[in-house]
Amino acid sequence: MSQMTIGFVGLGIMGAPMASNLLKKGFLLTVSDIEQKAVEKLTSQGAVRGDYESIGACDLVFLMLPSGKISKSVLFEAGLCGCLKAGALVCDLSSQLPEEAVFACGELAKRGVRYADAPVTGGEPKAVSGELSFLVGASESDFACLLPVLEAMGKKITRMGEVGSGNAAKLANQIITNVTVGAIAEAVNLAKKAGVEPETLFAAIADGAAGSAMLNTRAQRIIERNYAPGAKISINQKDMGNVLTFAEQAGLDLPLSRSYYQTLCRLSKQGLDGLDVSAVPEYYPET
Repeated sequence: MSQMTIGFVGLGIMGAPMASNLLKKGFLLTVSDIEQKAVEKLTSQGAVRGDYESIGACDLVFLMLPSGKISKSVLFEAGLCGCLKAGALVCDLSSQLPEEAVFACGELAKRGVRYADAPVTGGEPKAVSGELSFLVGASESDFACLLPVLEAMGKKITRMGEVGSGNAAKLANQIITNVTVGAIAEAVNLAKKAGVEPETLFAAIADGAAGSAMLNTRAQRIIERNYAPGAKISINQKDMGNVLTFAEQAGLDLPLSRSYYQTLCRLSKQGLDGLDVSAVPEYYPET
């Protein structure tokens, strides 16, 4: 039996290390991105530079794009959909609204192409180490097909249910991670007012009840004021906007999510949206 061929579209902060891990595990990979330097880095590791025609000829195609809108554009406006072979499986790793995933699934099914949504959590460090968590929305058979490939990029792969459920779970995840950053921001500013520096605060509380993965991954960045993008404010603003859109459709009131989303919008208007969310504590107070 011939080896599965894999296409990978989107080689950004998350996509590049994920694709690199597939290569390290020996998968045959064809890659595409609008940034040619990102493509060149992967081809130097053994990937094949691809266009939509060559990507579409692959058995499995991953999309790792900034939003559902961009994912939809690549699939249905830029022409990838028309190049996909019948029987192929598209696995969209992008964070988007569940309804966007369901729409893509329905449109691709008309062309005999299968679809799964599998957003990730863990951020850039775990993308690099291959320890991401995948929240998968797929049929049982498609999940079985995806599992050995996802295991090359992640440590925990969970089938949440049918298509769309992966992104529903990701929205819930984003509430927890983002509201936690907001809480850290308030805690840092309160402590500073009392003369307690972030480094001292974090060292004291990290192993207690306030400790969390988000605190552990952001503490040193906050201390060093290292705001180079890993989890951009803009991406989290998009995710929290999706949370509120879904909540409105479901008749839910999410006041904590709404408050933090407003903070992200304010920072974005100040031109800070390209920074990592570690910058939120510094710029959190109204100015």
